[in-house]
Amino acid sequence: MALHIKFGREGEKAALDFLIEKGYKILEVNYKLHPLEVDIIAMDREFIVFVEVKTRQTDEYGHPVEFITGKKEQNLIRVADYYLQYKMPNREGRFDVITLYVKDGAFVLEHFVDAFTAIG
Repeated sequence: MALHIKFGREGEKAALDFLIEKGYKILEVNYKLHPLEVDIIAMDREFIVFVEVKTRQTDEYGHPVEFITGKKEQNLIRVADYYLQYKMPNREGRFDVITLYVKDGAFVLEHFVDAFTAIG
């Protein structure tokens, strides 16, 4: 397995552990709506939360949140629209981002609640 894939999986595992510790109920991991994917779908009180996890080995070239493009946001919105319509009607969605990068040999994790909105 390529190192960057293994590293990304470690980041997703750390994000899952973080959300569980915060009391989120995990509904889906790596949910696919071909060809799109959401890293984590969880429930936080009344919200269905669509979580993008961005893992980088360093923040030297920019904070990991800076690597989430408008196209990625639009793809997440498309999956969320489908998921809410067909799997969780009458629920509100929210988009969170969890970023991780390594500093002094350990992950630095940041959770951006309600990181962006679906307008339109």
